[in-house]
Amino acid sequence: MPTKTIYVKEEDMPIFERAAEIAGDSLSSIITDAVRDYVRRKESEDSGMREIILEIGTWPNHGDSNTKKVAFTGVSLGEMTLFKGQTNSRDDRGVDWELYLTKKGKYVVYRRVWSRWQNESSYAEYYILDELPGTDNMIKTKDGEYIEIPAGLVQTAREKEGRMVEILDI
Repeated sequence: MPTKTIYVKEEDMPIFERAAEIAGDSLSSIITDAVRDYVRRKESEDSGMREIILEIGTWPNHGDSNTKKVAFTGVSLGEMTLFKGQTNSRDDRGVDWELYLTKKGKYVVYRRVWSRWQNESSYAEYYILDELPGTDNMIKTKDGEYIEIPAGLVQTAREKEGRMVEILDI
């Protein structure tokens, strides 16, 4: 079996000792996993992709929120805010939209519905798509409901995605 010697700085020894406690006798599998993750991250960064973290759930106007974070590797294809408020400026309620292309070629639509009104909660959710929506811009949710993604967001995503594709002159 091939071997590789790794030199560790004195100040880094506590973390290696803690990892050894957690892993048992050998650090080899932990180091291999860390190197594999590092290579995957760097290769993704080189292609313009990065780790995306989204917060989903409900934010009540008062009290504790009920949210969690989800993460994936991808690139942003666009974002948009639609204001739906009742004040003159209409900025008291709205929907933030974000659209991503994932490392595996799927699309993630992130929607955050927010309000600045008392006693109105805000919430965020995401949808995973195999392809961008058609001309109607409708997607089907997990609950079987249909929602419409803003046409401008889909158009921006299509344009950006087109620039991301290498055109071969063959």
